[in-house]
Amino acid sequence: PNITEASLLTNNEYKEEYDEEYIKKLVNDLYKLGAKNIILTGVSFEKGKIGAVYYNGKDFISYFSNKIVKSYHGTGDIFSSIIVANIMNKVDIKDNLKDAVEFIIDCILNTMDDENHKYGVKFEELLYKRMRRG
Repeated sequence: PNITEASLLTNNEYKEEYDEEYIKKLVNDLYKLGAKNIILTGVSFEKGKIGAVYYNGKDFISYFSNKIVKSYHGTGDIFSSIIVANIMNKVDIKDNLKDAVEFIIDCILNTMDDENHKYGVKFEELLYKRMRRG
């Protein structure tokens, strides 16, 4: 989930401004609900950065990249797809987070200069290049 969804699922107050302890509380509360491997998206502990955190009841792992001020619908679905594909390919969780965050950033950058593309990101070309890299 993203922070909004996690707040709703755990009955925690939604906060636009938060610290690492708030995020740790959200993922711990999700863990208590029964989720054993949590990835929380849209997290930032530093201005100009965005990323995701992972929690499995003991490990708290994060990855952040430079934030792009443009957003598009559907990036969460693409993010989840990258995560699942990497799990199936036995990619370590830290590398998996980095790969998914960076792919979404690349998708946004690939889309934002196209004035005719108003909805979603143009990920198909990047996905093709990704498949070709082996």
